[in-house]
Amino acid sequence: MATLRGFVSAVIPPGDGGLASYYNKPDPHGDNYELRRLVGASGRPKTDFFEFYWAHLMPVATWQRIIAWARLLVLRPRTAIPVQLRALWWIGWAAIVAAGTVIATMSVFALAPDLKPGWWPATGVALTAVPAIALLLGLLQGLFLSYVGDAAIYLSAHPRTVEARQDIRRAGIALLERLHESGEYDRIVIVGHSLGSVIGYDLVRLLWYRLRDKHGKPDRPDTTALKALELLLAQLRDDKLSLEQQRPAIAAYRDAVHELWREQRRQGSAWLISDFVTLGSPLAHATLLLADGPDDFAALKRQNELPVCPPDPDHDGDLTYPSNYTLPDGSLRTTKVLVDAAPFAVVRWTNLYFPCRAIFHGDVVGGPLSPLFGNGVKDVRVATRRRRGFLSHTCYWSPYEADTGRAGAPVPALKVALALERGGRPKVRKDG
Repeated sequence: MATLRGFVSAVIPPGDGGLASYYNKPDPHGDNYELRRLVGASGRPKTDFFEFYWAHLMPVATWQRIIAWARLLVLRPRTAIPVQLRALWWIGWAAIVAAGTVIATMSVFALAPDLKPGWWPATGVALTAVPAIALLLGLLQGLFLSYVGDAAIYLSAHPRTVEARQDIRRAGIALLERLHESGEYDRIVIVGHSLGSVIGYDLVRLLWYRLRDKHGKPDRPDTTALKALELLLAQLRDDKLSLEQQRPAIAAYRDAVHELWREQRRQGSAWLISDFVTLGSPLAHATLLLADGPDDFAALKRQNELPVCPPDPDHDGDLTYPSNYTLPDGSLRTTKVLVDAAPFAVVRWTNLYFPCRAIFHGDVVGGPLSPLFGNGVKDVRVATRRRRGFLSHTCYWSPYEADTGRAGAPVPALKVALALERGGRPKVRKDG
């Protein structure tokens, strides 16, 4: 709950007189009794904040699992490594060569002591370094097993990790389905930070498969917003248009997506998720983490396993397919249902990232997502108020970054992405 409290305090600051910006209530939709929901005490519309806590479902990583994952990444060709991570790739190889050299040298000196040079440390000197080395290894173990270990487990589809991946996704889908079915909410926004953004992406695409065809039975199906979006998509996919010529369509795309979400809700659609916000997302390195390289990543997108923004149509070239239903008077109607690959036809995707320079300045984990997932993703480049180096990865809702008058401040950009003050409540048809 500490993370959620800090997040809510940032996006809904205290009111007049320093009054609390939120209060908490029991969480009737979760199955974890450690969690409560936070309710915004200021602003309209009323907003509930939930934390999807998954760390207890993640087993403690072993060095064997981390090393196996690291080996898989290091052994990729240099050209398959994202530019932002190539320095780390070289460091990894340098560490492997250095470790191999030390081990080989020690083995030779152990077998032939006479070859040991005079500058080689004596046994006693070497032993005095053992506590320091043990302390360093302990610190590294805490860092790697707690953070890198989670990534190694979730991002590798290995027989020993599948159960944890299943448990996390199952729990997330169950929470979202309960929120959808409760009848309490008009709109849901998913925010994911770091590895949580990858989990959030999985939840959006997996829940979409379950809910996308749950629509109402309107007497007069309306496809005005759908036709407008299809027209924009045709412009965005036109290879004959330059990027400059596509800019008007890109600028209009997000509004068209939200309008289609509203239209779908008015037609009785069960889908409530209107926005997906990623912060410091490792999806910026998806060709490395989700696939076996750029070609494999492109194939996964082309096969609709990884949905993109804007969506690609199915193999028949259509964004929708017809679904028939019968009204109470016996008359037949037809509505259009969005295909499996189209969650981002109704979900706006905003991505905040701190630019990274020379590995240790900025957020090496995150980065822009539109080059990989489509120009419908709104990449927002933000900057820290102070130079925090790689620690900026934890500053996306830091109270030190709430300066509304500073260009590039992350907290104001986060508020814009959430759009809590605008609400967006559509009038849902009662006949559906």
